[in-house]
Amino acid sequence: MRVKNTEPPVVSGGSIATVGPTSPAKALAVLHGARRVVDRDGADGLTLRAVAQESGVSTSLAIYYYGSMARLEALLLDSIWSKEVADHLQELKNLPASLANRVDILVRFHSTIAQNQDGFRTYSELITHVIRNANTREKVAKIYEGYRLDLNFPLLESSLRSCCETRALAALMLAIGEGLPLARLIDDSEEVMTECFALLAELFKNESEEHQVAIVSEQTTTGQATPGCLTSHFRQLRDNPEAHNTTPGRLLSAGIQLLHRGGLREITFSNISRVSGESKSLITYYFKSKQGFLEALGNRLLTNWSRGLHEGFFGRRTVTPTYLKDLLFGDESLLLSLLLLLPLLRQSPALRVQAKAVYLETIESISPLFEFPRPELDGYSSTAAATVFVAALHGLAVQSLYDPERFLLDDPLRLLKKMLPFMAVSSD
Repeated sequence: MRVKNTEPPVVSGGSIATVGPTSPAKALAVLHGARRVVDRDGADGLTLRAVAQESGVSTSLAIYYYGSMARLEALLLDSIWSKEVADHLQELKNLPASLANRVDILVRFHSTIAQNQDGFRTYSELITHVIRNANTREKVAKIYEGYRLDLNFPLLESSLRSCCETRALAALMLAIGEGLPLARLIDDSEEVMTECFALLAELFKNESEEHQVAIVSEQTTTGQATPGCLTSHFRQLRDNPEAHNTTPGRLLSAGIQLLHRGGLREITFSNISRVSGESKSLITYYFKSKQGFLEALGNRLLTNWSRGLHEGFFGRRTVTPTYLKDLLFGDESLLLSLLLLLPLLRQSPALRVQAKAVYLETIESISPLFEFPRPELDGYSSTAAATVFVAALHGLAVQSLYDPERFLLDDPLRLLKKMLPFMAVSSD
């Protein structure tokens, strides 16, 4: 069944058509009802029955307008910033000739989206919900491709820059534009975000002046970590026998597997027991309750993130894009784990406080990597550079989460390393 929708796609590069103001009133009611369900009950409450009841329509009518829950979920995600996207598309009709001016337009668009923190709270809930359904992931991946090609690419393309490089730039701009406001859900600092977006504009303008430099692939361009790469410190932490060879360790390891398989909703006592091979009574004995287990899981992931990032960067003479990919991305990586934990921060004030402390510690820890003279960073703090760097990693992780087989990490990571090169710092 096709979605009944009279509005043209907001993102023409994707196959998803956003329901707009001229769509049937009941179709809009369903979309708005779905948003209210997520904001009130979290994404785990997003069922067809709940949406229909909230919207005041029958379940059959709700599914008639959207064809499937997967399509409704994808359209809900796409609709969060529909006004900002529509305004941006209008601005694309009369682009300035200057590449620097176009970069300003693009950064202003992303900074405007970043101000919609309510939208990003809803979005952080939907991330874990979407990964449970392959059909939804596929639809969201097409939306992201549309964002890269229709909203970012036109403002970055140049006759002297290859299409491949422009696509990588578009992916990187989208990643940073999304990563910064996601980080703000943890560290609510508007002043830092303002400096970061200003720095982002300068970095892309500076790169544009050097766009004759072609991307030369280090290895075959695949979206997966290359076998045989340097051993990841994060993977060592994840596979640490000392962490696994205890009952609490085995239970928490099972929780991490379940988190990546289907988000927080998959973490039930029955599932933990089945995956770990331990009894349900032991979960209660060690963690008291599900909330206690989730907080312990968050504590472990946050601790490993801080320790692993420090060990992964400090004391190394070089940090290549290939090393970054192997260190931070892939199945059950800590980077993705932290993204999947975002909804839990809303449920646990204590864990949110810890997450903020770990995030600020991470930024402070890697800031010295950027403390050396560079003209394009003149006037900007090393903290802002570190924040932009981490935001890029989180944003790229989101894109690869939705499209792990086809989204190519190599080129955006290489550009990130080129735009924000960092010095080696001794761990002594």
